[in-house]
Amino acid sequence: MSGFGYNILGFGGGGIAGPEVDDEFNRVSFLSHFDGANNGVNNAFDDGSTSNHTCTADGTATQGSFGPFARPEGEWAMHRKSGANYLSFPAINLTGIYTMQFWFLPLFNPASVPSPGFCMIYADLSINESGGGHYLAITDGQVHIQTGADGDSNVSGSLGSSIKQGEWFHLLISRNSSNVYSIYINGVAISLSNATQSASFTTSGTHKIGWGYADNYTSAPFFISNFRITKTVEVTGNFTPSTTPLTAITDTKILTCQSNRFVDNSASALAITATGNPEISAFGPFLTDAVYDPAVNGASTYFSGAEGTAIIITDDLTDFQFGTGAFTVEGWVYRIGGGSAVYTIHQTPVASGSYVSYGSSGKFVWGSYGNGDNADNTTLHSPCKQPVDTFCCC
Repeated sequence: MSGFGYNILGFGGGGIAGPEVDDEFNRVSFLSHFDGANNGVNNAFDDGSTSNHTCTADGTATQGSFGPFARPEGEWAMHRKSGANYLSFPAINLTGIYTMQFWFLPLFNPASVPSPGFCMIYADLSINESGGGHYLAITDGQVHIQTGADGDSNVSGSLGSSIKQGEWFHLLISRNSSNVYSIYINGVAISLSNATQSASFTTSGTHKIGWGYADNYTSAPFFISNFRITKTVEVTGNFTPSTTPLTAITDTKILTCQSNRFVDNSASALAITATGNPEISAFGPFLTDAVYDPAVNGASTYFSGAEGTAIIITDDLTDFQFGTGAFTVEGWVYRIGGGSAVYTIHQTPVASGSYVSYGSSGKFVWGSYGNGDNADNTTLHSPCKQPVDTFCCC
């Protein structure tokens, strides 16, 4: 069966013990964090349950430290790669006062990106794509905010020489009750042209993060982290950006690009939709001196999707023959790209077997087969609610 690459963390039949006491841990029949005592190699795997099943790597299955707990909540980022890759969410009313802020790392030279009429949109807040709207663009060494249709009303200011390719910086934009805009780079206000703009905007359409206005201006990749919009003026002068993740303060309308999945952490809980292939990244703007600890951060296994790549666990009629009784199978999966159906868990049968697979339909499938019949009594479960390239607990 052809497939795509994915990571699995901590699959266990019966349940997985967390950092707290688990009253059901005595029912666990298989547990692996894929962080085994590998003696300097990255393809040795241990079963952490009391059954201590033998696990053998087949093909190119390898361990890695990237997993759903690689960074604490709030310290993640979105990697917007070249091409049409962006997030979208229901439009937020940006009439009147508001503050938008985030951390940004350009993977391009921000001083040399051309400026074709505000078409290079990196953090796009477009309310009406065809007739203009409300944009934030970084082009040709400038920060541009389009506040009216077809570029009629614009605010712009220089990024300055301190903003470089491959370095994180903090950007905050606010508009006060007098319709005066302010832009702060790393907490320092910059000089703006046309800073007073009174254009009003409806809540129709969608907002987008990382959308390219024109097809030929979608090649500039970047990282963005802790994207937040509030309906308040958060600062009135120079400030020191937070060195810890942003939280959902009063009047927060969206808070995203900070988790191990695409989710709005504000009380609004807006639906986040991925288009293309934006990625969740553990590469964030916050420094840490914490040492990697498998017991805390976990690990994962990378499966390339090549035929025969798997971890083989010794058979056990007591642990793995579920029959008609109660059982639980759970774990975290991070899909890498699209593709046809692939087995996440597969029981190699003698006369019959069962499996969990994930297909291009975006649904997990629990299936069984036997006596020469494939996929007997297959049940389609709810689709993974997160798009490609986010962690999904299932």
